[in-house]
Amino acid sequence: RAMFGVLKCINEVDETVNKTNKLQYKYRCLRENLTSITFISSWGDGVVEESLGVTDQAKLIHESDCLVTLHYCPPGLPSDDDIEMRRVWKREATLVCQEAKITSLTGRSRAIKITVLRAEKDEISSNPLDEDLYGEGIIHDDLWITLKHTSTENAAQASVSIESVSLVPKLNPDKTDGKETTDVRVIYHKPSTAFQHPNARVMLSSLHWILNVLSRIIPNDSHQGQPRNATKPRLLEMYCGCGAHTIPLAKSSLLSEIVAVELDDRLVRACRLNCRVNNCFKTSSGNSEGTHVEVLKGDAAEWAVKTLRAQYKRKISSDEATKNENYNHFDILLVDPPRGGLDRAVCDMAIKGTFSNMIYVSCGRRALLRDLDLLCMGGFDVVDLAVIDLFPGTDAVESLVHLTRR
Repeated sequence: RAMFGVLKCINEVDETVNKTNKLQYKYRCLRENLTSITFISSWGDGVVEESLGVTDQAKLIHESDCLVTLHYCPPGLPSDDDIEMRRVWKREATLVCQEAKITSLTGRSRAIKITVLRAEKDEISSNPLDEDLYGEGIIHDDLWITLKHTSTENAAQASVSIESVSLVPKLNPDKTDGKETTDVRVIYHKPSTAFQHPNARVMLSSLHWILNVLSRIIPNDSHQGQPRNATKPRLLEMYCGCGAHTIPLAKSSLLSEIVAVELDDRLVRACRLNCRVNNCFKTSSGNSEGTHVEVLKGDAAEWAVKTLRAQYKRKISSDEATKNENYNHFDILLVDPPRGGLDRAVCDMAIKGTFSNMIYVSCGRRALLRDLDLLCMGGFDVVDLAVIDLFPGTDAVESLVHLTRR
């Protein structure tokens, strides 16, 4: 939708000045020296239309974010000294934002960057928590998790399963035969210049698979005779990014606590923001209910070494271990590393640590095979696997692997 709207504007002929045979474009300043255009949009942009009625479509399309960047070759964009041409560029960019219904339009050339918003800053986001990240552009997204609650006379045997993960809420929740479904909303604020999942359908499928694996793990990790809330497992997530997995896992209420680790400062701040927006951020006083999430900045390999060191000290002295509570005991390890795979230290942590289950999300097949060899030799077995086509027509796939300790 956004791509069509922007290209239509850029190629629009100005009929008011086209009195000769020479072609004149309406947005001549934007077109001059233009080499390419990139688009970053919400997962819901154009994806949810087929699921909704006309009124709901219009509302969701209006709320979808799309950030567009125009790239220029030398001599590039008007400099600060060229006040008049810079003013013309901004005026044309503002009109394109309004006509194409995009959130912002940015021009980039060597050492020059100009950004124009469709609306004023406070009109786009009223959340003051956006302040630190807004300068580089924020993509807002929602998704919905439909939880199915099965109740029994014995509270300890009550269960929660994942019915669906989608970009729209379920319109008619079910309530039959002791089973009740509820929709849980997940809100994302994602920095436009940082990595985010490029394929909405793959993201939803991956989340659904991960949540289903967790819902199957929980009964196995629970202690008989105790309420489920008292025995929910603790999860360590490495390479958490802006919280694409972290937040849905927390909102599912399947876990007692999540400790999420990320190296990129932009993503750390975004993940903390998402935790606050979704009311699952761990504070000094602790949350009254739900899953607590603590987001920490650090390198995965360094964190793995600290975890092993703390676990070794725990065996020697329980007093020393209490000083390193974050590193002590985890039941589940979730990793979503870059294409190059896991650091060796992270593999060692998984093998020597306290994890009974591990979930590995991979976009690098060769690295995944290398890491699985190490993990399986170290005491894990692969019990479930899913492969999702990232981009049809290419060899890019996302692999999801569930491992359990032998």
